[in-house]
Amino acid sequence: MRIIGGLYRGKKLLSPRSANIRPTADQAREAVFNILSSRLDKPWNKLSMADVFTGSGAFALEAVSRGVRDATLVDLDLTDAARNAGGKRENPFAEGRRRPAADRSNAV
Repeated sequence: MRIIGGLYRGKKLLSPRSANIRPTADQAREAVFNILSSRLDKPWNKLSMADVFTGSGAFALEAVSRGVRDATLVDLDLTDAARNAGGKRENPFAEGRRRPAADRSNAV
């Protein structure tokens, strides 16, 4: 798993620890964001997004990488999303030029 586009393009995401979480394939995520990009009437930085049934957090982190203003992550267990968005050493966004993804996301 990796971020497809934006500021953090190519950054690897940590795999979910649970076999119950099946992350969306990179190609599927790329297709969704390409469709959204072609149909948006506002730039990404004017938008907020909600990632419901977050799992690994890949959708929300992809949106943050592309410049979305903020993201809300909703799931019963946000452990895997927190591993990918947190400020830990293993965080793929820790050395980004912008605020870490964790600072622009809300866990519900």
